Amino acid sequence: MELGPYAKPALPAILDGMQSTNYRVRHLAAFALPRIDCESPALVPPLQRLLSDPNELVRRQALESLAEFGALAKPALPQARQFLLNTNTLSRTCALTFFDKVLSDEEFAAIREEVLTAKLDTDSMVSQVAQYVLSKRPHGDSKNAPER
Repeated sequence: MELGPYAKPALPAILDGMQSTNYRVRHLAAFALPRIDCESPALVPPLQRLLSDPNELVRRQALESLAEFGALAKPALPQARQFLLNTNTLSRTCALTFFDKVLSDEEFAAIREEVLTAKLDTDSMVSQVAQYVLSKRPHGDSKNAPER
């Protein structure tokens, strides 16, 4: 994974690992993929499939990895929105990070209310991440929001 693009010959094995019966292998494959190549649209669908994995750790890693693909990961937005409803704190923060990394300001406007609701989350980590994400966007509710 630390080899970055030099590890591209390993991509077929990593993609196979995403179909393993062992959740640890699926998790590590999802973790490795964007560190090797986060510019290929063909790698988004395998990660997106892991968003419905039976293991929560794998699902969360898939969403984190998809966020690294930036705008290429937009097809996963409906699934990311579902993560915001998850009872797991880390899943909700992953969704917020996904919105921040993947959506343009115009696209973010469509989910702004959901992020504002997350700002009121009883978990301080979720509310702080929501506040941070909102502060980076135009028309955010932070008085010191930078212009993009």
